[in-house]
Amino acid sequence: MSPKVSSHAAAAVVAQFESPDPTVFIIFCAVFAMCWAAYNYKIIAQTTLDDNNLDRSAERASLKNGHQSNARQMEVLREVYQCIQDGARSFLRAEYTICFQFVVAFSVLILVLIGW
Repeated sequence: MSPKVSSHAAAAVVAQFESPDPTVFIIFCAVFAMCWAAYNYKIIAQTTLDDNNLDRSAERASLKNGHQSNARQMEVLREVYQCIQDGARSFLRAEYTICFQFVVAFSVLILVLIGW
């Protein structure tokens, strides 16, 4: 014979295994992701191509060929750098626009489906 369990005890066991409200977790993850993105943006935004910031450390001296870059080479390097930066900025703007649209649409869908 199986032991009888009261309905109150059974309800307590079921309540113990119900999933908690995920709202706090979702908000925490969203805030963490935004902070992480801001941190990475800050690091990448500090990258510049400047004569004063060239690496002249002894550790990397063996990797260089020993020739000083002249003004024309630096000018061409800056032009290429600017073209790459402009292209990357355009790509990221388009990518983030599409990503933003998806996130908004998916958020609305989730909001509708959970009946908040």
